[in-house]
This record gives sequence, C-alpha cells and structure tokens, in this order.
Amino acid sequence: MKSNLIPERLTQQRNRLNITKMAAAKKMNISQGAYVRYELGTRTPTYPTVVAMAQVLKTSAEYLTGQTDNPDPITVTISCHDEPQLFELLLDYHRLDDTRKDRLIKYWKKLSSDK
Repeated sequence: MKSNLIPERLTQQRNRLNITKMAAAKKMNISQGAYVRYELGTRTPTYPTVVAMAQVLKTSAEYLTGQTDNPDPITVTISCHDEPQLFELLLDYHRLDDTRKDRLIKYWKKLSSDK
C-alpha cells in the first residue's frame, strides 16, 4: 500500500504537540534526516511508517495521507509499560459481560459530566 503522505499535515501535527523534529524522529525510531525528508516531501515513507508516525503524533494514518480531514485518532494503543492502570482497566473491561460494560460506561459518563 502506498502512503501518499501529506507533508504539511505531518508538520502541523508535530507543531500542535510542540515537539521538535529531533524529538519526533526519536519517538518514531527513525533518523532525524529521514524525518526531515518526510516533512519536506522529498522522501515517501512506507505505510507502516505512516501508521507509526500517526501514533506518535496522536492522529491517524488516514489524516496524514488525506483520506480524512479529521485529525482525531481512530485507534489508540495503550501500553502496559507506559500506562499500567489504564491497561489493567481495559483488560478488565474486555472481560465483562455486556450488562456490566453498559453500567461501567454509564458510570464513566456520569463522572465525566460532573467536571
């Protein structure tokens, strides 16, 4: 699958997070030179690289490639190392039956609306 990355969106998302090109490259596990070429549009990343970029930049590969104009992510990866409590909560949620899932969601919505 060809990525068709829109370099401006890559730059826009990086700036939105207020991170440097060097920091973005490091988080993406690519060289700074490669990252800069992606932002300049002189190098085309593979689709798996675009997916990794989207995850780091808290957006979606679909946004970075122009398939949508909505910059919100469509998936979120939760790491047991980075966010152990949230990871445990999600594991427990997946083990619940539908009735308990519904109750938990209603409770979460109530807590969210009390802000």
